[in-house]
Amino acid sequence: MRAGTWEDNVSDNILIALTVLLCVIGGLALRADFRTRTQAWLASRGEAVTTAASIAALIGNRPADDVQQIALRRLRCIRLDLISVDELASPQPDPLLFNKSSRCQLGQIDAFISHSWRDDPHEKWAMMQAWRARFKAEHSREPLVWLDKACIEQGDIDANLMCLPVFLAGCSTLLVVYGPTYLSRVWCVTELFTFLQMGASADRIELLLPGPPGPSSPGSAELAVLTAPAASCAAGTPRLPLRSPSPSKSQSVAGEATIASHYSVEGILGKAAARLSMGGNRQSGGFARASTARGSNGSLAVRVSDMTAGSR
Repeated sequence: MRAGTWEDNVSDNILIALTVLLCVIGGLALRADFRTRTQAWLASRGEAVTTAASIAALIGNRPADDVQQIALRRLRCIRLDLISVDELASPQPDPLLFNKSSRCQLGQIDAFISHSWRDDPHEKWAMMQAWRARFKAEHSREPLVWLDKACIEQGDIDANLMCLPVFLAGCSTLLVVYGPTYLSRVWCVTELFTFLQMGASADRIELLLPGPPGPSSPGSAELAVLTAPAASCAAGTPRLPLRSPSPSKSQSVAGEATIASHYSVEGILGKAAARLSMGGNRQSGGFARASTARGSNGSLAVRVSDMTAGSR
């Protein structure tokens, strides 16, 4: 999913197909054969999961009912307290960690953890533990989460990739564990965009930010989302530049796939960050307020300011 074995085993064709598909899924949904193929899902699983299954069926070039059965067999979750900081240090397969996870049903998972393997494991661990403490205080139990390393069977990466949209739809919350490299990782942006395409509300997204900013950026941390470097994958896979969609030019899919990051970031990260200021949600070490601004070149930035509780 990100740097490491998960990405190394994903074929170029599937990766490009996924990113391009997310930009054109709306048009495909108008086709009669597309609607017929997913009608059963609509009746039994609801609109969000139906869309997820349709996306997954197109990625895997298999009927939606086949995808449903495969996803149900492969969907797993793990209690967050069973994940150690050392297990966040590397994306390399860990059979012991995988064995800690268990099969589950759609809707049973509390959060899909979206993160970059290139970000600091200790910072991610601290953010996840702070979220875990809040969850336990509210629900009086340990949260059940989906984490790629713990819940993906490394022996059949492509089949798990096909099921990824269904895995997303089967989780109550998208937990964005944000770090310096998050927006440069193509799979992180793909997860966000897929979640949006399923019609998910910003209320189902929780944006976790690192602790209080250092001296170099007192009081704030800016996510320059549209001016981020080109999203990158593992060595040997194509670099997919993130750019704002242009209504006047058709997007090329030959050699350079494009993700509509403008909409995914505005519609997801922007709204999720805005929720921090509305609710005063406590992040690591303090509160966070958010605002959006557009630069002279038209790029969007989401500014999140961290403050101690006493200075709010």
